[in-house]
Amino acid sequence: MQVWQWLDVPEWNLEVGELVKGAEVTVGGEKAGQNRAPGAFWAKIVSKRERDAGDTEDSYIVEDAAGRQGWARRSSLRHRVFVKQCHVGVTGDKKHDR
Repeated sequence: MQVWQWLDVPEWNLEVGELVKGAEVTVGGEKAGQNRAPGAFWAKIVSKRERDAGDTEDSYIVEDAAGRQGWARRSSLRHRVFVKQCHVGVTGDKKHDR
């Protein structure tokens, strides 16, 4: 049996779309295929932030691993959605049954 897990690249690269409370994100992360972004960090979504006058995109309150809160625009958040698959092979070969 093999279990595989990887980040969903199309979801990771999105710059728009709703993020729910508790969603895991990388703040300031690079898009897939780009050089690693210095200063990027893991966080969880706390809530959606109210738009100020003149805001053209959504922003979110985030909390990092140390419990510090701040806010970030949706375009700078990489949503950490994992795809998981399990592969199992069954044969009639009794040689390995024990």
